[in-house]
Amino acid sequence: MSNYTIAVGWSGKDALADTDPGKVISGADFDTEFTAVRTALNSKADANGSSSENFTCNALTATTGTVGGEAIITIDTPQTFTKAHPTASETVTLASDQTANLLNSNVFVVSVQGNHTLNVSNMTSGVEASFLIKNTGAYDVTFSSDFSFVGGNNPTITSGNGKVDLVRCVSDGTKMYCNIAQNLT
Repeated sequence: MSNYTIAVGWSGKDALADTDPGKVISGADFDTEFTAVRTALNSKADANGSSSENFTCNALTATTGTVGGEAIITIDTPQTFTKAHPTASETVTLASDQTANLLNSNVFVVSVQGNHTLNVSNMTSGVEASFLIKNTGAYDVTFSSDFSFVGGNNPTITSGNGKVDLVRCVSDGTKMYCNIAQNLT
C-alpha cells in the first residue's frame, strides 16, 4: 500500500506572472499527478462493509512492559475486530424482503414498493439506527423479530404514496428497540 504524495509542484506556479510560460499547466502535469493518485488508491483495500473484511488477531503476547503508560496484557484467544459503524445513509428498496446491514450504515432510507419484511444484520450493543420509511403506495412493512416496538406490536406504517414515517432504534446486541413517528408529510 502506498500513500498519495503530490508529484507536481503546483504551488510554485502561483507566484509566477500570468505571462510566464512556467505558469502554464500541461497535460503531462495532470497525467503525472493523476497517475500518483491512481497508484495510491489502487493499492488500498476496498471497504465494502462485509463481515469478510473483519480481521482476527491470533495470540498477541508480551512478557512485560507498557505502551503509552498502559500495561501490556497477554491475549490467549483470537480477537475479532470489526470496522466502525458509518453514518452515511443507505437506500433499501423494499420490492422484496430486505436486510439492512448495520455495518454499512446506521441511517436507512427505505422505499416501500410492496408488502415485505425488513430485517437487520450485524447488531451490536449500543448501536443506534434510523429508518426513514417512504411509502410509494398502499403498502405495509413487516418488521422482523429483530425489532421491538412500544406495546410489543408491529406498527402499521402510514399508507399512501409519498407518506413518510421515521423509525428510530437502539440495540442491546440481540434486538432493536424502536419507536415510530408517523405521517411526517
